[in-house]
Amino acid sequence: MELWFVVLAMVLAYPAYLVIREIRKYRYFNGEEFLAHKAEVAAVVVDHNEVAEYTSEIRRSGSFQLGVSSTGGQASLALFENTSRWNYRRDRNVADYAARNVHNCSLKVRTHLRRTNGVWAANR
Repeated sequence: MELWFVVLAMVLAYPAYLVIREIRKYRYFNGEEFLAHKAEVAAVVVDHNEVAEYTSEIRRSGSFQLGVSSTGGQASLALFENTSRWNYRRDRNVADYAARNVHNCSLKVRTHLRRTNGVWAANR
């Protein structure tokens, strides 16, 4: 007889658990905190897609080729003279435009982002 009450309690408890779980799920996914996170993620996705589209547009138009850059091609014609009274080495941070990981695209993308979405560029 006691077993019958235990089985009945379990049969009634499981549907109650399912109903409570649905109510909590509804409250969570419609809550302010979740909706704020969702909006923030959506904004990041939009920003990323804009940058990806802009870089694809640059590639399609042939503005640059990966690993090929004419920037600094005539740098050897310039003269350098260290005019520091303390002989300070100013040539330590010279840009290497021939490096494999340097592309002109970086400045173009940053300039585009500043023009189109100043908030994104200022926060990054």
